[in-house]
Amino acid sequence: MYRFAEKVPSPWWSEWKAAFYLSIIELMFLMSLEGYLLIMYRIDIFKIFFNIPLILVLLGLNYMLFLHNDKWKLYIKELDKQSRRQQLIGGLIVWSLVFLIFANLIFMFYLMSRIDWSLYR
Repeated sequence: MYRFAEKVPSPWWSEWKAAFYLSIIELMFLMSLEGYLLIMYRIDIFKIFFNIPLILVLLGLNYMLFLHNDKWKLYIKELDKQSRRQQLIGGLIVWSLVFLIFANLIFMFYLMSRIDWSLYR
């Protein structure tokens, strides 16, 4: 994500942009999980968990894991030590996971469009 953030038009604050992208992916994953729970078990975790404090916890967690004390620089150094082949495989794995999370969210929205919502009220 960091290298992607470096290549977008503005290379400043790339570490913050990478953490923001990671937060967006985490929220997409939580949204699809919530949708599947709603479809299968009629459990609406939006009422229980998904609110501003959850978003703040995710942002805080990403900050502590990556940005606090510039820990992201250590991760980048470790990734730069890998061979070109390992970097390519790692990049393919990361972008495949991002694609799968995004496709999963779209599929969940499709499933939700097929529901008779009168049964849920």
